[in-house]
Amino acid sequence: MTPEKDTTRHPADPGRRALLGGALSATGGALAGFVGGRATAAEDGAGSAGAAGDAGPRARLDLDELVEPGRRRLLDLPGDAASPEAGASELGRTVVDARGRTQAGVLTSPPAHAAWVAFDLATGDRETLRRVMRIWTDSIDRLTAGRGTLTDTEPELAQLPASLTVTVGWGLGAYLAAGLDDHAPTWLAPLPPMDFDEMNPDYTDGELVLQVCADDLLTVRHAMRQLVEDARDLTLLRWQMSGYRHSAGVSRPGAPMRNLFGQVDGTGNPQAEELADLVHREDGSAAMVVRRVRFLMGTWEAAPQEIREQSIGRTLRTGAPLTGEKESDPLDLGAKGEDGKPVIHQNAHVRLARDGNPRHRFLRRPYNYDDGAGDVGQVFVAFCQDVDEQFVPILERIGSSDLLNEWLVHEGSAVFHVLPGVPVDDSGAYLGSHLLEA
Repeated sequence: MTPEKDTTRHPADPGRRALLGGALSATGGALAGFVGGRATAAEDGAGSAGAAGDAGPRARLDLDELVEPGRRRLLDLPGDAASPEAGASELGRTVVDARGRTQAGVLTSPPAHAAWVAFDLATGDRETLRRVMRIWTDSIDRLTAGRGTLTDTEPELAQLPASLTVTVGWGLGAYLAAGLDDHAPTWLAPLPPMDFDEMNPDYTDGELVLQVCADDLLTVRHAMRQLVEDARDLTLLRWQMSGYRHSAGVSRPGAPMRNLFGQVDGTGNPQAEELADLVHREDGSAAMVVRRVRFLMGTWEAAPQEIREQSIGRTLRTGAPLTGEKESDPLDLGAKGEDGKPVIHQNAHVRLARDGNPRHRFLRRPYNYDDGAGDVGQVFVAFCQDVDEQFVPILERIGSSDLLNEWLVHEGSAVFHVLPGVPVDDSGAYLGSHLLEA
């Protein structure tokens, strides 16, 4: 069961305020990807198409249009644009509009680079939260459109947005600080502790979170720096992580990535037509779970391939289930080998990660990380409507019996409420204004 929500207000000490309700947990389900391949919006007659099968901007299937139609566009650079912006590719000029019913960066196909930073409010009051949201909304509008922020001393670094998205979420502490306890979703609480937890407080909790993603690392770093500086006097930095996936054009459009275990990572995510019933709530908001999962590469690489594949229930080379030949082949959980034992082990990850309940599903949007000195793994990000209903049942199924847990260390986790988007036609609205101005 999910612990009851702790409504006790604590001082603004970063070591205490954000620790609401005890330890957080991470799950062995760290191996998943996203429904769609990235594709850049194309202009009629602009540029040249690649060869058949090429994953360039004009050849990629724009699956984003199926779930967020009209959100992507191409930035027109001035004729006297300086080098290296002059003649920039469609990849660099792609804009993902920040405003809409939902925030970008949830259903948006994941670009190559991402960063996350969590904060606590420096002072626990509604006005501080209001000021942060107003500033961030303006800066996000500017950065995603290829412009510097109001205080940007290097606006040149913002000129190529490269599909930049910034997603903002509130933790339970933000609701408490603003006196909005009654408006906090019931699932906005720490996940139930699990036997495999080895939580590091340096990677847990937070009252606010920013997710910044783009196809260019320079764009991500610049945007993140500007947003952190925006709130320097109003917030306390809690934790920060960064990650990467395949770069645009490297793999087939719509293909899942490979994680650092070499596994095909993303099979079985919801299809585009299923997302409306699984991810966003009626008001355009969503639940967001962020976890840091360290990979034990030494012991993984020492294990025989057969053991590694049995722990997952899929082949490493193709991602096909052990009962099939292609990645897309359905699992046959009843299949048995000549020895009478299940072909897919009873504790294989793929068997435990599903229970047949159509509501026990969520959108997975993970990234690899490599912090050097052998510290590698995955920043696992999941989006859904209700953490308790959709996510926790799978967390509990995986538990301590998932064979894959032998090579995973679950060391960070946090739960956030991704706010509804800012309406396109309301110049006075900002992120969270529907609550903060009520």
